Amino acid sequence: MVRNDSIMGPSKLTYSKISNMIDSPLIVKQLRGSTILKMLELSVSSYPNYTGQFLFVSGLTFSFDYLKEPRVQ
Repeated sequence: MVRNDSIMGPSKLTYSKISNMIDSPLIVKQLRGSTILKMLELSVSSYPNYTGQFLFVSGLTFSFDYLKEPRVQ
């Protein structure tokens, strides 16, 4: 899913199309699993308050126990 203010018909999604939708540059980085885990934990650490820090991910599924205290602040 790509969030966009314009309507795109069915077609191949290319880097060029994505970069034309986003005002800031795209950056691709390789991360350790422990770093991704910290990012996900921080993303949900304020639940149920929505503070704008929720990480939108693609190709990844995760769950969390909102009854536990967050390990990452």
